[in-house]
Amino acid sequence: MYAYKQAEEAVKTVKDLRIHFLIYTALGNINGRYAHYEHSLSYYRKALELNLSVPAWNVMGGGYIFAPLYLAQGTPRYNEKVKLVYGDFHLMR
Repeated sequence: MYAYKQAEEAVKTVKDLRIHFLIYTALGNINGRYAHYEHSLSYYRKALELNLSVPAWNVMGGGYIFAPLYLAQGTPRYNEKVKLVYGDFHLMR
């Protein structure tokens, strides 16, 4: 987690949004695994808000990155928010 947080700070001036996307989704996955659900969702939302182009999304396997969302054994509230975020993702594509 520490390394990804350092990477998040280091890439603030990087223009390639794919790098930001990968860092945010990694932080979302890590936080989700450790039951930090609010943090996890905020990172997934940041990743989605980057609005990557469809070709970039496809190259990075965008749909598969969010698969761990449905594997989370979180609270019903978290699971409902996950569905909303995932729904937003599909609307954007």
